[in-house]
Amino acid sequence: MQALGTVTHVRLPQPGRRVQAGEACADIETVKAASEVQAPVGGTILQANTALLDGPAPLGTDPEGAGWLFRIALDDPAEFDGLMDAAAYTALLDAL
Repeated sequence: MQALGTVTHVRLPQPGRRVQAGEACADIETVKAASEVQAPVGGTILQANTALLDGPAPLGTDPEGAGWLFRIALDDPAEFDGLMDAAAYTALLDAL
């Protein structure tokens, strides 16, 4: 998020919405670009962080805390095993 600049707007999925892994389900707009957020796994949206609608700054300042986007009930818990952990994600970003 640092490379994109200040977050100005977020659109979140509605609770109850069913999503497939890789499906665009949210949007983040910054001063430099707009980006789609893809569901990391398939399932049902349980909750969206509506506090971000009043002020999306935590997406850039506290993404692992107050900046969470949504919670999903997994259709297939095995999909979770295919996701990167924090160390792998950091290594990926460092390689870019």
